[in-house]
Formats: sequence, C-alpha cells, structure tokens
Amino acid sequence: MIVLYAAYYMPEDDGLGRFYALLPAFAGGMLGIVLAENLILMLVFWEITSLTSFLLIAYKFEAHDARIAARMALAVTGGCCCSAASPPASS
Repeated sequence: MIVLYAAYYMPEDDGLGRFYALLPAFAGGMLGIVLAENLILMLVFWEITSLTSFLLIAYKFEAHDARIAARMALAVTGGCCCSAASPPASS
C-alpha cells in the first residue's frame, strides 16, 4: 500500500530507484526486529532500521530541513554505528 501511495505522490524526476530500494530494506529491518530470536539479532535489525530511516528521511538531501530531521531521527533511534560519523549540524 505504501509503495502505491509513493508511486502516486513522488514526482518521477526525483530518481526513485534509491527510494524504492530503501523502502523494502526499512520494512525488512522492522520485520527482523519483530522476528528476532535473540538480543544481538534484534540490535542488528534495530541498526538497519535506524540507518534506513535516516536515509529515507534525508531522501531530499538538498533541503536543509530534511538533513536536520534525518540527523535528529538518527539521534533519537540511537543509530550507534552512524551517529559518530555524522557531521555536526551547522546553524
């Protein structure tokens, strides 16, 4: 359902290949969190979900607000592997 909505909502000149690659990766990470049988595996899927969430929010990286929102989402979800590599926000 989300893919159908995105196909209608997103303009075609946006380069949708990256978006349509990230969307199932995000859904797969969410499914992995639910189906994980141990804590380590759940943390791996949590990181995948955090990273793909960051990349989906920052999809329109030209917009300053999208970059700030993506960094904030990464800080809130605790993307440990990526938050150290993210440069600080400039005012």
